[in-house]
Amino acid sequence: MDTALIRKLDLWWSRIVRYRYASDGGFCQCYTCSVVDSVIRMDNGHFIDRAYLGYRFDENNCRVQCRKCNRLLSGNIERYEILLRHDLGDDLIEDMLASKSKPLEWDDKEAKAMITKWRAECRLLRNQKRF
Repeated sequence: MDTALIRKLDLWWSRIVRYRYASDGGFCQCYTCSVVDSVIRMDNGHFIDRAYLGYRFDENNCRVQCRKCNRLLSGNIERYEILLRHDLGDDLIEDMLASKSKPLEWDDKEAKAMITKWRAECRLLRNQKRF
């Protein structure tokens, strides 16, 4: 898949994750350290590194993180795993870890359709949560 297309997917997916977890008014809580900040100053953190395309846009793999946890602490991954195991269960986490290298199964046409879908969902979430 074209890297420009992946960048667009990243942009919209990051917004989807952050907007879904945002409260009314546009604030999010970091999954790993619980700091609260504006949705625009938070990141979309990944448990399994986003280099593994099959999990890059997976809802089970992504949570809102503050920039300190995501960028400076490399995802605060030990805490992330503890919390994910609690939320999703050990079996799912073990399955994810065992199949990290699963491929992204979208072609360019499907990726463009996902961008359109996520863009519309972002507008809806922003309007619902008023930010």
